[in-house]
Amino acid sequence: MELSNFSENDKWWRDPKVVHKEHMTESSDNDDKIQFISLGFLSLLLSDRYHNKLWVPHLRDAFTNWIYPRRVLYRELRLLVRIRNRIAHHEIIYNYPLEETIEFARKILLDINGHAAAEIERNKYAEQIREIKLGRSGGGI
Repeated sequence: MELSNFSENDKWWRDPKVVHKEHMTESSDNDDKIQFISLGFLSLLLSDRYHNKLWVPHLRDAFTNWIYPRRVLYRELRLLVRIRNRIAHHEIIYNYPLEETIEFARKILLDINGHAAAEIERNKYAEQIREIKLGRSGGGI
């Protein structure tokens, strides 16, 4: 996904016409080019606050494989971030919709990183989660 067309400024993430000042980060030496953005920042760009500023003119067309409204994309991405954070803090995730979240990640990655989407498909992560939940893998969640 190409984000550089948001602004006439090649550092669009520093352009107050694009990103609200309170969402801008402190300057760093590695600020010349963004190669990766965090899940949290991406979900912020998909929030209601940026609907008219980014979603309608730019992002909607960038997510060609996404057929649902932006709010569904935002909600699912926030859930993915919440699950990722719980995993990072070694918290319980058993009651979360893990299989559906993995499928969501695969769908969204079709537009962001096709190689990662293919890896999710190839490794059958959703099926592995199902096996773990059913107690057939010897592991647990």
